Amino acid sequence: MPSSSIKNGTSMAIFIQQRNLHRFAGSYHFVFNETLALQKERYEQGEKKLNYFGLGKLPTEWRNGPEIPWLKDTPAHPFFPRLPA
Repeated sequence: MPSSSIKNGTSMAIFIQQRNLHRFAGSYHFVFNETLALQKERYEQGEKKLNYFGLGKLPTEWRNGPEIPWLKDTPAHPFFPRLPA
């Protein structure tokens, strides 16, 4: 039978992994919604939509800017395939 310290350590590792997955999913969802809202706003104003590369710069700018500091906790590269181009 495993000792309680091993059991507690495993539970903590699972908790941390779940928390990180939730953070990643939330960041991913945030970036998708923000870029979609930007595209919609540009459309309503009669402007051209940003292309994939124009949208791809935004998550990096948001990560490095002071407005959304928690976005730095998530890697930037997974955002790019899901941008609403």
